[in-house]
Amino acid sequence: MGSDRLNASGPGRTIAMVIALTLLLGTVAGVASGYTRLPAWLIWAVIFPTVYRLMVGRSRSKVTDHAAGTETLLLEVADTRQRPIQTIVPMAGVLLGAAGVSMWVRAGGGPSVVAVSTTVIGLLLIAVSLRSVIAWDVTYKGHAIRFQNDPCFAERLSIDGQLVARGGVGYVMVLSGTIPSGDGAGETIRATSRAGVLSFSCRIVAISPGPAEAGHDAGSVSARTENSVRL
Repeated sequence: MGSDRLNASGPGRTIAMVIALTLLLGTVAGVASGYTRLPAWLIWAVIFPTVYRLMVGRSRSKVTDHAAGTETLLLEVADTRQRPIQTIVPMAGVLLGAAGVSMWVRAGGGPSVVAVSTTVIGLLLIAVSLRSVIAWDVTYKGHAIRFQNDPCFAERLSIDGQLVARGGVGYVMVLSGTIPSGDGAGETIRATSRAGVLSFSCRIVAISPGPAEAGHDAGSVSARTENSVRL
């Protein structure tokens, strides 16, 4: 039940946070423009890059995935249709929404039709684009494997409907989880994704443990924990 509650509230909470940030930035730009007598676009030229770096510009740390064995390629694909909707459209929405709010703040005689329209269009773009999900499904030895990238939940890897790993902020993400039972029990499923601005690629492999590891892990499959590694 906790997972269902998270799935229901997560997107709404994220969208609300982005919209609130848009309104705040638009207000700051409008007030700053009024005090400094500088055009709003110049204020945004200073504010927006800083906000962008705080949101998606974190540095990467290199971590090694220690899973070893024989790899079987299950999927290697890239998406170029949905990805711009996840990246460019929400940024455009933030810019339009903040620009509209800036017009509201600077308007002496009240908000104009242009200011209202710009704000509404920007907020709608944010709400619609943040519900765009990229997902791939593949079957391995009777197990249903699903990888998805959600703007609100980040990357997620599921095996037989169970979430085994989730990602975060970063360009390259490696998620891995172990098949708990049935055919292929003990094998590791690893999904490596690369999140570009215009393209999102994913490579999923199954890693069968070597003879020595198979003997060592035979009695401890149920105790093995899944993990996610960020590069």
